[in-house]
Amino acid sequence: MLSNAYFENIHPQYPFLHEPTFRHYEVLLLNSSTEFNDPIQASIPLFFLNMVYAIGARIVPGYENLSEQLYSSAQLYPEVLSVDNVEAIQAILCYAIYSLRSPKGPSLWQVMTPDGNS
Repeated sequence: MLSNAYFENIHPQYPFLHEPTFRHYEVLLLNSSTEFNDPIQASIPLFFLNMVYAIGARIVPGYENLSEQLYSSAQLYPEVLSVDNVEAIQAILCYAIYSLRSPKGPSLWQVMTPDGNS
C-alpha cells in the first residue's frame, strides 16, 4: 500500500527511482532472501524500502507516525550516501522528497553535511 502510494503519486512527478528494481527489493524482503542476511549487500535495498515507505506513509492518511519510524530506519544505512554512484543521487532525492512532504524533522541540508551543520 505504501509503495503503491509512492509510485502512484510521487513517481509520476519525480521519476528518479527505477520501479522494477524497487519491486524486486520488495520481493526479496517479503521472501526473506539471503541477500538481506549480509548487512553490506542489504543496505541499499533496505534504505530505499524504508524511504519509499516513509514517503508513501506521508501520503496515506493515518500513517504519519509510521512515516517517521520508517525514516528513522532508513537512517541506519548511511553508507548509501558514501559512494559515488546513481544510488547515492537517488538517496539524496529521496531525502529531498521526504523533506518536502514532512512538516517537521531534519532538513535535507542537515542530512547532507557530515556533522549536521551547514
